[in-house]
Amino acid sequence: MSLTISQEIIILRANKSWTQQQLAEKLGTTQRTVASWESGMSIPRKTMQVKIAQVFGLPENYFLNIQGRQ
Repeated sequence: MSLTISQEIIILRANKSWTQQQLAEKLGTTQRTVASWESGMSIPRKTMQVKIAQVFGLPENYFLNIQGRQ
């Protein structure tokens, strides 16, 4: 079973022991936006997906590959 982008963000953030606020600060966005992604209410834009991947030390196309699997 493939994970969704929201599930991936939750797992990656938990693995770093970061709060939503800490991730938001690293990305230059708000905690509310991160919460929206994690709940599945919204999906990060492609440019933000690249930024998220970079923050976690992943390939820039990491989330683009996930979207293709969904």
